[in-house]
Amino acid sequence: MNYEEAIKSLKKKFPFRELNVELTNICNLRCPLCFTGRGETEEPRGKMDYEKFVLFIDNCSFLFDKVSFIGSGDPGLHP
Repeated sequence: MNYEEAIKSLKKKFPFRELNVELTNICNLRCPLCFTGRGETEEPRGKMDYEKFVLFIDNCSFLFDKVSFIGSGDPGLHP
């Protein structure tokens, strides 16, 4: 099996086409409808390590057609 065939086979087994990445769960807004803005999340606040993100994207990006930066934090606050 060559590389292209291996990728096609893997994509058939992996049905997801969009990756949603939460770079941070930190937000400086206080939106009344948002659990993060209301301070109701139990997760510790933090930011994704840049090197780990790059490693993941470099090794797995071929599986996805789209990468979105969404979540409970403001991605603009991540360096």
